[in-house]
Amino acid sequence: MFANCKFPAEAPHAAQSSAKENYAQYSVPFMIVVSSQSRKKLRQALLKHRQGFALSEADYVKQVLKVALNTYKKCIAAPDGTELTLKRHTLINMLKIAKIDPASAGIDVVVPGTVEQYGNYDPNDFSDLVGHYFLYRRSFQTGRNIVRGVVEIRVDAEKRCLGFEEYNNYLSDGGMPDDNNYTGEIYINPERNLFGLLAFPDGQLRLMMTQGPVRSGKGPAGSLPRGGIRLRGALLTHGKGKGVWQPTISSIALESLPERSWKQARAQCRTIKPEDAEFTAINLELAYAEDYGTVMTPLMWARTPAPQPVGEPASSTRPAQAR
Repeated sequence: MFANCKFPAEAPHAAQSSAKENYAQYSVPFMIVVSSQSRKKLRQALLKHRQGFALSEADYVKQVLKVALNTYKKCIAAPDGTELTLKRHTLINMLKIAKIDPASAGIDVVVPGTVEQYGNYDPNDFSDLVGHYFLYRRSFQTGRNIVRGVVEIRVDAEKRCLGFEEYNNYLSDGGMPDDNNYTGEIYINPERNLFGLLAFPDGQLRLMMTQGPVRSGKGPAGSLPRGGIRLRGALLTHGKGKGVWQPTISSIALESLPERSWKQARAQCRTIKPEDAEFTAINLELAYAEDYGTVMTPLMWARTPAPQPVGEPASSTRPAQAR
């Protein structure tokens, strides 16, 4: 971890120096040496961050980065092939404020709030999740059909977490083709056994939240193949089920695929209709996810007896139009 870090040279013993002088000799701060290549990346990232503020350079450095002006100028100076030496806490604070991922800049240091935001987990501990998955959900317009997409889970070495790519290619209930691709990071809470696959396509939030993986046993859709994995949960996104874009929620089920290329997996994306042979098993799996993999308050509300006026017998179900 400390490949790019350098400790200050040990101060020579000075028997006749005062206590104050001795303290000064040994209080040289821990320094970090940034390689010439990483220095270029750091410079580019700082200049990009600087463009987002309508402040003078001096005010930006003082009010935003909160470092010495000379330090900032040293960081953005034209690259000349030399290394850059900075105090450790100065570099870390600057990276944190400017939201610069140290791994992407080639700087071997951990910035608080970067690794931790994903759940502070080691992606190598979840390497068995890496691979391709079918993603199933009900159609947004009518809920009668099932949409099958694919998800690839992989290790993001730069961000030190798991990342994912989701691909969908299908016909909507209205017959319109839909072809979308999403990428993002995976947030894991090991204590609660929850996984969050989060993407921000064009400023929209798209979140798949699942329970921890099921690695064995027989489910509604049949037994898992050896080494197979199922994930059940919910998708929060934006859909156009009623003619306008609205927040949309659906239960989801993911099932790992045998060794198969990403191209082969993508070719399996489509809309699955009730008359299709595979519909029944997948429908049962989604029904199980709706009942046991998520808490769906609309379903709970629809299944409870409707409130009745005082003195009238309770109805066993709610009116059809309320569902």
